Amino acid sequence: MRPALPEIRGLEPLSLDAWEGRLAAVLYLPGCNLDCPSCPVPYLKPLHGGGESISLDAVLDAIYVRRRWIDGVVVRGGEPLLHPGILELLRTLAEFGLRVKLVTNGTRPDRLRHVISQELAELVSLHLKAPLNEKYAEVCGGPVDLTAVYESIELLIHGDVSHEFRIEYDAALLSERDVLVLARTVSGARRLVISGPGRDRDSLRDLASRAGRHVRACVIEGAEAPGTETMV
Repeated sequence: MRPALPEIRGLEPLSLDAWEGRLAAVLYLPGCNLDCPSCPVPYLKPLHGGGESISLDAVLDAIYVRRRWIDGVVVRGGEPLLHPGILELLRTLAEFGLRVKLVTNGTRPDRLRHVISQELAELVSLHLKAPLNEKYAEVCGGPVDLTAVYESIELLIHGDVSHEFRIEYDAALLSERDVLVLARTVSGARRLVISGPGRDRDSLRDLASRAGRHVRACVIEGAEAPGTETMV
């Protein structure tokens, strides 16, 4: 028996910034196994309940009427890979000819491995919270299986799927050194994106330039760091 498709709790029919360089629809799935105090979507943390679901048919209809403009679909949460039926959802989107970007926190490498091997996502975006030490639990509000996160990092770096790692540089949570440690952790990655809401742009560019020594391309959100290679 095939697992049930995951609930879809939210739909952004057309986004200009969810997938850089593309116009994309965004699907929001409920459920997260982290409890980050700074979570921008706390209403999505419960796996069940907490809001009305949107049918997949309604989602596909909304995408269809915008098909001339939409370049892809971003699937995010919460944590999409918590759902047993996530592979079926991605497969259904692929069957409709939709290119998929999957956003994950990297704690379910077992399912990520299937996404990669079955080519169910064109791009995987893994959000890193902190260096892979005791600080991870501090930032995420509780224990995190760091072995799983590291396994997901390795799957992306050594796999064939296009990927990016993202770091939100919140000075209340992370230091510049933390960001550089993370850059070394993902050494060899195709792309590292650093965001820093409210941070000085020049200091962010300098940080991205230093972090870019470890990866093939490093950018700050919305601007490319000097001296780095552009990922294509």
